[in-house]
Amino acid sequence: MIKITKTTSSSSAKESRDSVKSNKPQKVILPQTDAKKPIQTKDEDIIVISQKPPLQLKGARVAHHPTVANVPTIKRKTLLKDQIEARQKAAASTNPPPSSSTKQQSLITSSFNKGSARVAHVPKSAPVKSKLSEPPTKPSLKDSNSRKVPVQVRQRILDKLVTEFVQFMPRSDAIATAQDEEYDMLTKSATRTGYCSSVSGIIQRTREMANNRKSSKSSAPGISHLDLLKGRHAGEISIGVNKHVKKNAERVSEYSEAELYEALFDKYIMTNEQLEENGYPLWVDEIKKDLVRIKTSELDAKNELYVDPKNPSRICCRCKSSYRIKIREDDVVENSDCVYHWGKFWKKKVQAQWIPRYTCCDMGEGVSGCSLGKQHVTQMQTTDIFKEFVEAPTRRNGYDERSNKIFALDCEMVYTSLGTACARLSVVDYRGDKVLDEIIKPPGALLDTNFRFSGLQEDEVLNAKLDLAGVQERFFELINRDTILIGHSLESDLKSLRIVHKNVIDTSVLFPHRLGPPYKRALKNLSSEILMEIIQEDVTGHDSAEDAQIALKLVLHKLKNE
Repeated sequence: MIKITKTTSSSSAKESRDSVKSNKPQKVILPQTDAKKPIQTKDEDIIVISQKPPLQLKGARVAHHPTVANVPTIKRKTLLKDQIEARQKAAASTNPPPSSSTKQQSLITSSFNKGSARVAHVPKSAPVKSKLSEPPTKPSLKDSNSRKVPVQVRQRILDKLVTEFVQFMPRSDAIATAQDEEYDMLTKSATRTGYCSSVSGIIQRTREMANNRKSSKSSAPGISHLDLLKGRHAGEISIGVNKHVKKNAERVSEYSEAELYEALFDKYIMTNEQLEENGYPLWVDEIKKDLVRIKTSELDAKNELYVDPKNPSRICCRCKSSYRIKIREDDVVENSDCVYHWGKFWKKKVQAQWIPRYTCCDMGEGVSGCSLGKQHVTQMQTTDIFKEFVEAPTRRNGYDERSNKIFALDCEMVYTSLGTACARLSVVDYRGDKVLDEIIKPPGALLDTNFRFSGLQEDEVLNAKLDLAGVQERFFELINRDTILIGHSLESDLKSLRIVHKNVIDTSVLFPHRLGPPYKRALKNLSSEILMEIIQEDVTGHDSAEDAQIALKLVLHKLKNE
């Protein structure tokens, strides 16, 4: 080891030659700039340099002199090393001083390391832990160039997901899972509202599962990402102690259609009172069956949905303007544009206050519409339709397989000169497979296909091969009066199909609104919160087959988790 000190230069050369010849650590002499003010040296001024080979080695092989070492050139201490040594000294000062035997052993050990770099000694009895840990990895967004949702909103949502997932998995896995989930929700959502709705469902589900696991006394293993996506009842144990008893969900999954029919019929079939309260079409006379009655809800009581056939006055369901329609061929009516908001007028939290806003343009009340229609449309219909209803056929003599069938259905509506009309019927079986999907040519003149919600083009509707009577006939080939029909707000579908049916399961009744009737939860909200599936966010409109499948899944989910 070589120690640098600062002295006068008179004896520097001689001492240097003597130290080299004796293979001793040499003392490098630096010239003194000011003899009156000698330079004070400190431990921090000590550095390590290589030993110079002896002068008498000229012409001799280096291998003959084992004391000669080829050490790298001078390296000064880095800032990080200084910081580490400073922390070690600070930690050592807080610990009790080592005993004399420990000091002696340390000195003896250090005497055997001459010629090597100095390494700060750390007592084995009290290891020093660095207080400076690496900062946690910050999650980054996938496809940050997407303009569907602002980057700031996405990053905030991603951070929330990571915070929730990190309770069940390592942070690296939580970040990867949150990134995948956030990007998947972004791609499936067409609007910012749908994106935020799906995110809130995931966060709510995660917190519910966390609370359930905290309250459980069993030492269950950590939750996996797959269990998180399965729903709130994933991972629950079955009732009883018999290991051969399968979980209820597994049993339901193995049901045949007949077994599933019995289970659903006993639990969820709506009563006559429920049918009437929810506005289902019912016969006025069960024997004649020539006229139906439909009870209007409290929300629709202020709207006149059914008018006399001779009354030409109508109210636009979009802009709420009054207008007249043609009753006779010689009637003269004025055509005017319809300026309206296609979104719903809901309350939104803005700066800690709930303010009503339109979901389409985020504008407040009294603001002019954001969309323009060529003409007014209405949901009002004449009372003549009460005579147009039919009922599914009765059971055939002997065995009728339709009596144990289960179907889910959904319809898409368009606007005509006679009001709203059914333009598409989609039906799926108990496995979710599509069994009927027909475009219907509506009665009256087609005014608007309502493409934003129906997804139907004008050419599709006008070129349809079947009218309503033809679709009813096709539908009755699949069902009879005993068949179970499943849907969301199924009364509107049955009214548009002009069908009376009592064996129905309505998911809007099965999963009621927190405020109670007449309020109902939207199907897309039920899907995102319970099934963790995002629907009705496609820019091409709703898919009636998908809506029917979601209604079926909701009923099966209810049955599996009871």
